[in-house]
Amino acid sequence: MRLPDDTIGQRWLVYSSAMFLLNFLWESWHAVYLYAAPVETMRSQLASYREFVALISYASLVDAGLLLALLLLGVGWWRDWRWYEQMTVAKYAFFVGAAVVAAAWIEYKALYLFEQWAYSELMPTVLGLGLSPLIQLAATGLVGLWLVRRVGT
Repeated sequence: MRLPDDTIGQRWLVYSSAMFLLNFLWESWHAVYLYAAPVETMRSQLASYREFVALISYASLVDAGLLLALLLLGVGWWRDWRWYEQMTVAKYAFFVGAAVVAAAWIEYKALYLFEQWAYSELMPTVLGLGLSPLIQLAATGLVGLWLVRRVGT
Protein backbone atom coordinates (compact mmCIF):
# COMPACT_ATOMS: atom_id res chain seq x y z
CA MET A 1 0.00 0.00 0.00
CA ARG A 2 1.45 3.33 -1.07
CA LEU A 3 1.43 6.46 1.04
CA PRO A 4 -1.45 8.85 0.36
CA ASP A 5 -1.03 11.70 -2.09
CA ASP A 6 -1.74 15.37 -1.39
CA THR A 7 -5.38 15.02 -2.46
CA ILE A 8 -5.98 12.47 0.29
CA GLY A 9 -4.46 14.81 2.86
CA GLN A 10 -6.76 17.62 1.72
CA ARG A 11 -9.79 15.34 1.84
CA TRP A 12 -8.91 14.16 5.32
CA LEU A 13 -8.49 17.76 6.46
CA VAL A 14 -11.99 18.51 5.13
CA TYR A 15 -13.27 15.36 6.87
CA SER A 16 -11.64 16.21 10.21
CA SER A 17 -12.86 19.80 10.12
CA ALA A 18 -16.39 18.74 9.21
CA MET A 19 -16.36 16.11 11.96
CA PHE A 20 -15.35 18.68 14.56
CA LEU A 21 -18.05 21.16 13.49
CA LEU A 22 -20.84 18.59 13.17
CA ASN A 23 -20.00 17.02 16.50
CA PHE A 24 -19.72 20.45 18.14
CA LEU A 25 -23.33 21.15 17.13
CA TRP A 26 -24.48 17.69 18.23
CA GLU A 27 -22.62 17.87 21.57
CA SER A 28 -23.99 21.36 22.28
CA TRP A 29 -27.52 20.12 21.76
CA HIS A 30 -26.87 17.06 23.96
CA ALA A 31 -25.44 19.07 26.81
CA VAL A 32 -28.42 21.34 27.05
CA TYR A 33 -31.31 18.95 26.44
CA LEU A 34 -30.38 15.32 26.92
CA TYR A 35 -27.81 15.14 29.72
CA ALA A 36 -28.59 15.89 33.33
CA ALA A 37 -25.03 16.34 34.62
CA PRO A 38 -23.78 18.95 32.14
CA VAL A 39 -26.74 21.24 32.84
CA GLU A 40 -26.09 21.03 36.58
CA THR A 41 -22.39 21.51 35.95
CA MET A 42 -23.07 24.57 33.83
CA ARG A 43 -25.07 26.09 36.66
CA SER A 44 -22.71 25.22 39.51
CA GLN A 45 -19.17 24.71 38.21
CA LEU A 46 -18.85 26.42 34.87
CA ALA A 47 -18.46 30.09 35.57
CA SER A 48 -18.81 31.25 32.00
CA TYR A 49 -20.00 30.51 28.52
CA ARG A 50 -16.33 30.25 27.55
CA GLU A 51 -15.87 27.22 29.82
CA PHE A 52 -18.95 25.54 28.33
CA VAL A 53 -17.56 26.07 24.83
CA ALA A 54 -14.20 24.65 25.96
CA LEU A 55 -15.93 21.55 27.36
CA ILE A 56 -17.97 21.01 24.19
CA SER A 57 -14.91 21.69 22.03
CA TYR A 58 -12.95 19.03 23.88
CA ALA A 59 -15.75 16.46 23.43
CA SER A 60 -16.03 17.37 19.74
CA LEU A 61 -12.29 17.05 19.24
CA VAL A 62 -12.40 13.56 20.78
CA ASP A 63 -15.34 12.65 18.51
CA ALA A 64 -13.50 13.95 15.43
CA GLY A 65 -10.41 11.98 16.46
CA LEU A 66 -12.44 8.80 16.86
CA LEU A 67 -13.99 9.26 13.44
CA LEU A 68 -10.59 9.88 11.89
CA ALA A 69 -9.40 6.67 13.58
CA LEU A 70 -12.34 4.81 12.00
CA LEU A 71 -11.31 6.19 8.62
CA LEU A 72 -7.79 4.87 9.24
CA LEU A 73 -9.19 1.54 10.39
CA GLY A 74 -10.94 1.31 7.01
CA VAL A 75 -7.65 2.08 5.27
CA GLY A 76 -6.08 -0.88 7.05
CA TRP A 77 -9.05 -3.18 6.47
CA TRP A 78 -9.37 -2.49 2.73
CA ARG A 79 -5.70 -1.58 2.19
CA ASP A 80 -6.80 1.48 0.27
CA TRP A 81 -6.43 5.14 1.25
CA ARG A 82 -9.52 5.91 -0.82
CA TRP A 83 -11.78 3.09 0.42
CA TYR A 84 -14.63 5.49 1.21
CA GLU A 85 -14.91 6.80 -2.38
CA GLN A 86 -16.90 3.78 -3.59
CA MET A 87 -19.14 2.81 -0.69
CA THR A 88 -20.67 -0.66 -0.67
CA VAL A 89 -23.04 -2.30 1.78
CA ALA A 90 -20.05 -3.95 3.46
CA LYS A 91 -18.25 -0.63 3.84
CA TYR A 92 -21.34 1.08 5.26
CA ALA A 93 -21.85 -1.82 7.67
CA PHE A 94 -18.21 -1.67 8.72
CA PHE A 95 -18.23 2.07 9.34
CA VAL A 96 -21.62 2.25 11.06
CA GLY A 97 -20.93 -0.87 13.13
CA ALA A 98 -17.54 0.39 14.31
CA ALA A 99 -19.01 3.83 15.10
CA VAL A 100 -21.88 2.37 17.14
CA VAL A 101 -19.54 0.03 19.04
CA ALA A 102 -17.22 2.96 19.84
CA ALA A 103 -20.16 5.11 20.95
CA ALA A 104 -21.61 2.32 23.10
CA TRP A 105 -18.27 1.82 24.84
CA ILE A 106 -17.89 5.56 25.51
CA GLU A 107 -21.41 5.82 26.92
CA TYR A 108 -21.11 2.66 29.02
CA LYS A 109 -17.77 3.73 30.46
CA ALA A 110 -18.91 7.28 31.22
CA LEU A 111 -22.30 6.28 32.64
CA TYR A 112 -21.57 3.13 34.60
CA LEU A 113 -17.84 2.85 35.23
CA PHE A 114 -16.86 6.46 35.91
CA GLU A 115 -20.27 8.12 36.45
CA GLN A 116 -19.17 11.16 34.43
CA TRP A 117 -22.69 12.10 33.35
CA ALA A 118 -26.32 11.11 33.51
CA TYR A 119 -29.21 11.43 31.08
CA SER A 120 -32.13 13.76 31.49
CA GLU A 121 -35.62 12.32 31.30
CA LEU A 122 -35.81 13.50 27.67
CA MET A 123 -33.11 11.04 26.51
CA PRO A 124 -34.53 7.93 24.82
CA THR A 125 -32.47 4.87 25.77
CA VAL A 126 -31.67 1.47 24.31
CA LEU A 127 -30.41 -1.12 26.80
CA GLY A 128 -29.68 1.71 29.25
CA LEU A 129 -27.62 3.73 26.77
CA GLY A 130 -28.79 6.96 25.15
CA LEU A 131 -30.12 6.55 21.62
CA SER A 132 -28.84 9.91 20.43
CA PRO A 133 -25.21 9.33 21.50
CA LEU A 134 -25.34 5.81 20.06
CA ILE A 135 -26.13 7.16 16.61
CA GLN A 136 -24.01 10.33 16.83
CA LEU A 137 -20.67 9.02 15.55
CA ALA A 138 -22.28 6.97 12.80
CA ALA A 139 -24.51 9.83 11.63
CA THR A 140 -21.89 12.56 11.71
CA GLY A 141 -19.28 10.20 10.24
CA LEU A 142 -21.52 9.27 7.30
CA VAL A 143 -22.29 12.93 6.63
CA GLY A 144 -18.55 13.58 6.73
CA LEU A 145 -17.83 10.77 4.27
CA TRP A 146 -20.50 12.11 1.94
CA LEU A 147 -19.11 15.61 2.25
CA VAL A 148 -15.51 14.61 1.61
CA ARG A 149 -16.53 12.70 -1.51
CA ARG A 150 -18.34 15.80 -2.81
CA VAL A 151 -16.04 18.60 -1.69
CA GLY A 152 -12.76 16.73 -1.97
CA THR A 153 -13.00 16.04 -5.69
